[in-house]
Amino acid sequence: MRNFYIKKLGCDKNDVDADVMRGLLINSNFKEVKNPKRADFVIINTCGFIKPAKEESIDAILEAINLDHNPKVYVTGCLAERYADELINELPEVTSFIGIGHFDQIDKIVSLKNPNKIYNENKNIGNKFLKRKVDNKPYAFVKIADGCNSKCSYCAIPSIKGSFQSRSIKDIVKEVKLLAEQGVKEINLVAQNTTAYGFDLNQKIGIVDLLKELLKIKEIKWFRLLYCYPGFIKEELIELMSNEKRIAPYLDIPIQHSHPKILKSMKRGAISLIKPEWFQMLRNRINDLTLRTTLIVGFPGEGVEEFNHLVNFINEVKFDHLGVFAYSEEENTPAADLVDKIDEEVAIERMNKIVEEQKFIAYNKKRNWLEKEVEVIVKEKLSRSKYEVRSRNNAPSIDAHFYIDSSDELQVGEIIKVKIVEIDFDAFYGRLV
Repeated sequence: MRNFYIKKLGCDKNDVDADVMRGLLINSNFKEVKNPKRADFVIINTCGFIKPAKEESIDAILEAINLDHNPKVYVTGCLAERYADELINELPEVTSFIGIGHFDQIDKIVSLKNPNKIYNENKNIGNKFLKRKVDNKPYAFVKIADGCNSKCSYCAIPSIKGSFQSRSIKDIVKEVKLLAEQGVKEINLVAQNTTAYGFDLNQKIGIVDLLKELLKIKEIKWFRLLYCYPGFIKEELIELMSNEKRIAPYLDIPIQHSHPKILKSMKRGAISLIKPEWFQMLRNRINDLTLRTTLIVGFPGEGVEEFNHLVNFINEVKFDHLGVFAYSEEENTPAADLVDKIDEEVAIERMNKIVEEQKFIAYNKKRNWLEKEVEVIVKEKLSRSKYEVRSRNNAPSIDAHFYIDSSDELQVGEIIKVKIVEIDFDAFYGRLV
C-alpha cells in the first residue's frame, strides 16, 4: 500500500477538489498520511489566482521536491491548469502537472509507471458525481457550480476554469447526503457566484429550488451561502432566508469596490445596488443578518477621491466581516492594459487603512452580541474544558473565532446554546446556557 500526502492551497472550492482526490485515492487502497516525510507521493493542490497565491503554491512545490526521501510530486489545481507549459521547464522534478479537468483521474494517474507530464486539456468535469472523503469536521463546503461567465476586467478565473456550469440538483443532494453520513452538520455552498446557480440549466431552476431540496435532508442543521453577487440576490431568496432558520442569516457579497467609476472599470455588474440603502434593506428583511464582503484597493485609476469613497462606504454599511486585497495585476486580463496604475506601496498602504477601519467596525458590531444567547456548533476540543465553537453568523476559516469553557463533555458537531459574555478584536467568548 502506497502512502500519499495532500496539501490544500487556495480557496474552499479547491478544498472540495482536494477532498474528491482524497476519496478517490482512499477508495483505491492508497493510505493518507499527515506528514509528507512519510509519503510515497505528494499532491500539491494549487491556486493560480493572484500573485501571493501563486508564490505560496510555488513555495509548497519546492518544499515537496526537496524532501530528503524524494517522493513523487503531483501538482494539481489552477496553477497546473494555467502555467503547466512554463513550469514543466522550471520544475522538472515534478512528476505530473494535473489541471482542473483531470483531478478526477488522480487515482489512475498516480498508478501509472510513466504518466504524462501534463494533463490540462479539459476545463472542468461538469456534473460528474464523485465521492468525497472529508476531514473529521462538523462542516463541509459543497461546490454547486464551477467556472464563471462574468467578465470582470481584473480576473483570470474564466480563462482558467471556463464558463459557468451548474451541477444538477440530483448530484448535489446525493453529495450532501453522503457528507451527512460522514457526520457533517453544516453545509457551506460555494461557486464563483452561488446565487447564479441554475441559470445555465435547461430547467427553470435557481438557488432557491436547490435550497428547498437540500432542506429536506434533516441531518444537516445549517446551510450557508458564500460568494453571492448582488444582482442575483432576488426577492425569492430573501423571503426564504427570512423564514427558514436552517439557512444561516449570512450573506457573503464580494463588492470589490464602492465607487461607480472603479466598479465600471472593473466591469462589475449591478453597480446601482452598491449603495448603503440596499444593504440596509437586506438587514431589515433578514433577522440578525451577518454581511461579509471582499474589496480590492489600488485598482488602476483609484485616486484619493475614489479611495475615500470606499472608506466612507464601509463606515456607513458597517460590514460584520471584510477581506481586502491590494490589486494584483494578472496577465491577459483587460485590467492589465489599463493606464493610471497605482504604486504597489500606495496600494498596500490603502489596504492597511481599510484593515484598521474594519477592525473597529467589526469590534463595535461584536458588542451588539454581548449577553445574547445563540446556538453554536462545536468545532473542536482545545483542552480539558475549552472548546472552539461557531455560530450561524460566523463562516468557517474566514471569520472571528468563538471559544467557550465547559466542564461538560461536548461532542464535535453538537449544537448547543451559549451566552456571549466577552469579546475582543478577534474572538467571541461564551458560556453554556
